[in-house]
Amino acid sequence: MKKIGHLIDTLYEEKSTYTIWGETMAIIPIYSEYGELHSIVIEIYRIIKVKISPKQIIEESCDYYGCTMSGCLESAQNILKGKKMLPVLISKVDKLCMIPIISADNPDNVWLSYKHIFDVIADGKNSTAVLSNYKKVKLEISKETLNTKIEKAGHLICTYDLRSERLKETYKQHLIAEQETIYQPEDSNLEH
Repeated sequence: MKKIGHLIDTLYEEKSTYTIWGETMAIIPIYSEYGELHSIVIEIYRIIKVKISPKQIIEESCDYYGCTMSGCLESAQNILKGKKMLPVLISKVDKLCMIPIISADNPDNVWLSYKHIFDVIADGKNSTAVLSNYKKVKLEISKETLNTKIEKAGHLICTYDLRSERLKETYKQHLIAEQETIYQPEDSNLEH
């Protein structure tokens, strides 16, 4: 968290609220000069300072997409049994899945977007996440731990994709069955 001074120099704008979308790559906590927990949001083409905490951004984004953070975590727990520090799949349709680096309740937690992690580089006991626009975020967890978190998020997204495909296939099968012609006698005197 303390190593983001280089990002602040390149801020493009400041907002009071923020909704995660397809270009959101990372959310990093930062304290204001008054000790308030704010966020630095890294997008593909811009960096934004948001005057709310990273967790609040996650919660408000869940609300925007029609779910709750607690509901997302409960669903993830059902799929990723026995796992902790679960990813939050904010939008199944858009595959917006945010990965917490440490506990979501920890104010120092950094959130990474699953689909924007291009590479992970080992840095001693720590790691650096290379984002899809080649910006780098230094993290205080090992490369192995971060890769495990990425795998959990991928498993979660894949499980929802498989469920959606099964539902589509079931619907197609019912649709085909309903379109089958039922036997009707050839007697033209019968009313239809």
